[in-house]
Amino acid sequence: MSENVEKKITENEVFALIREAIAGTPNEAVIEEYLVKKEEQAAKRREADKARAAKKRAEGDDKQNIIKSLITDEFQTVNELVTAYQAQTGEELTPQGLSAKTKNLIESKQIEKAKVKTEAGIRTAYRLYTGEFDEE
Repeated sequence: MSENVEKKITENEVFALIREAIAGTPNEAVIEEYLVKKEEQAAKRREADKARAAKKRAEGDDKQNIIKSLITDEFQTVNELVTAYQAQTGEELTPQGLSAKTKNLIESKQIEKAKVKTEAGIRTAYRLYTGEFDEE
């Protein structure tokens, strides 16, 4: 990291700097009241952001669980899995979205990914983990 990169100042640090700057001024009480309202708004915003992030994570986990339930012992191509996902849920899922949702499943060795030869050519496919492709 370069020495010229400045550390971002947080909202709480800004409030503290303002409090320091207004200490002892005639308008300190009015500005303090304003800062308290702004801190409350910031806290509400952070809570809403956390709730939104938790909901998004849960939705992602649900998609990942559905994808895992579709994967069998036999290799299935990305397109086959996307089609199966859409048939089961009625929701759109792109091949890129499927690949993103399988990343954690692959890392945790629940499924495995390989290139397989199909009539349409060589395609990425997934199946339940067997350990066949582990390095020895």
